[in-house]
Amino acid sequence: MLISLQIIPEEFVQRFKGEFPREMILETQNCHSYVIGVAKNNGNLVLTVGWGKFVGTFGLEMGDTIVFRYIGNSRFNVIIFDELGCEKVSSVYVDPSPPPVQER
Repeated sequence: MLISLQIIPEEFVQRFKGEFPREMILETQNCHSYVIGVAKNNGNLVLTVGWGKFVGTFGLEMGDTIVFRYIGNSRFNVIIFDELGCEKVSSVYVDPSPPPVQER
């Protein structure tokens, strides 16, 4: 399992010209949204509040890949792949019951 503080790669941050949002919304293929906090830590931007829950929900492990696509207003579509390059079922499966409301 990944650690709960994840460093955002500098190359990714540079695409936002130094104006990275303090929180971002990750939208998965199954139409669920997750609010993730962003903070500075030892000179790096890191994912904080909400990241641990996101990691746990999708069972993220070393070797998994997340593809981020910026859609505007601090929102990103994400596609989650396992170490074999297959999309994780948990990120595409649409649960017939409505998702729980995530608190900030």
